[in-house]
Amino acid sequence: MGLRQIKKDRTRAHIIANAVALFSERGFERVPVREIAARAEISEASFFNYFATKDAVLGEWAHAAVASALAEGARESISLRRAAREAARLLIRAVERDGELMTMAWSRARLQPPPHAFRVARQVLVEAIRAAQRREELRRDVSAEELARLLHQAAAVALASSLCEPGDARSPLSGLQRALDLVLDGARRRNERVRAAARLTRAP
Repeated sequence: MGLRQIKKDRTRAHIIANAVALFSERGFERVPVREIAARAEISEASFFNYFATKDAVLGEWAHAAVASALAEGARESISLRRAAREAARLLIRAVERDGELMTMAWSRARLQPPPHAFRVARQVLVEAIRAAQRREELRRDVSAEELARLLHQAAAVALASSLCEPGDARSPLSGLQRALDLVLDGARRRNERVRAAARLTRAP
């Protein structure tokens, strides 16, 4: 990653941090873009170079929480299964800390993670998946990058569901763990049955 991109990522993170601080202090609807720009010490025009709307800032913050939790879990454990469980616990702590704002964020956020964000956190997870593939714990016909994206998206969907659909009987933690487990179950080396299925379809 070049120096220019590093600076852009830092500015992006700086805008998000200052915007979320204002949202927490005064409420999302009461904070105009010009105040976010002033707090971040940039112009309004510069703000719009990074984000199209306030909602985009909030959504990226929510997705950053998922990416950071997955990365932290991967740093803490050599086992991806344990890493996923630690990530789920970290996300629940984030919800407990910023519940109202997190609920609003996931009610507005797109479930597909932004492709340009969380480069460092995503790379930590990708490297952990590659290590598991080298140990032959995970299938190799799906790239580490794709598995990382699937884990992120599963966590995002489960978290959004637990916060925005309160009728779900499962606890947020169990819902997160189940979603991540399902992705990892499908990625296990011994579940690779593509060739056998293809032979069955050709049988008379």
